[in-house]
Amino acid sequence: MPDGTVIERGGKNLTENEGGWNDGKQRKIGCFAPDVLDGIIRYLRGITLPDGGLPFVFKSAGEYTHAPWWRAERDDVPSINPTGSILGLLYKQRVRTEIFAEEWFVKNEAYVWRVVEREEPAGYHDGVNWLMFLLHAPDRNRAERHLSKFDAWLGRPGTIERNPDAEGYVHKVLDWAPRPDSHAAKFVTESEVREHLETLVRLQREDGGWPIHWQTVSPGAELAWRGWITVERLKTLRAYGVI
Repeated sequence: MPDGTVIERGGKNLTENEGGWNDGKQRKIGCFAPDVLDGIIRYLRGITLPDGGLPFVFKSAGEYTHAPWWRAERDDVPSINPTGSILGLLYKQRVRTEIFAEEWFVKNEAYVWRVVEREEPAGYHDGVNWLMFLLHAPDRNRAERHLSKFDAWLGRPGTIERNPDAEGYVHKVLDWAPRPDSHAAKFVTESEVREHLETLVRLQREDGGWPIHWQTVSPGAELAWRGWITVERLKTLRAYGVI
C-alpha cells in the first residue's frame, strides 16, 4: 500500500501522511472548517462498527477498478488503519469537542486502545496510525506508556529502511522522518538523513517530479500519485533546508 493511502468512503478521501493524516492545511491556518468537519463526523458516525473501529475498505471497492490491496471479504472487520489516524486528527481539532463524548467516538477510542494494548504494528501503515493516535490522545499518561512500546518496535532493525537505494515497497528514513521534528527523527542519525536527502535530490526526474515505488492500476493513477508524492518530497526538502 502506498505512502499517503487514500481511504475512499462514500466519495470522501482521507489522506494518510507520516505520523498520521495529512493535516498540513489545518496546521498552517490553525483551524478546521466547521461545515467540512460536520460532514465528516456524520459519515464516521454512520460507518462505525458496533464494537468500535472503522473498516479498512468496503467490499464494494471490488466492483470497480482498484489497486490489489483495496479488497475486503467483509464489511464488519475493524482496522487500526485508518481508525487510529482519524481519531488522532479529530483529537487535534477544537471546533467540535463535544463529539469526544458521543457513543460512536467512545467506541472507536476503546477499539484503538485495545489494539495498542494487545498488538504491535504490522508495518508502516499500522505504525503511522498508532503514532497519530498516541501523539494526540488526551490521556497522556496512558499514551506515553504505549509510545514507549511503539518506540521499541520502531527502533528494531528493519522497521526503518536505512539503505537509501533500497528498491521495492519499503519505507525509508525520510518516509518516517520527513521533517526534523518528526517523532521518528530520534531514531535516525544526521549522516543517514544527509545521505537520504542527497538520494532524494538525485531521484528527481527530468519533468520535475518524483517517482512512486508501488504498483498502480493505470498511467493516469501513476501521474496522480506522482503529483502527490512530488509535493511531499518538496516539503521534506524545504523542512531540512535543502531548498
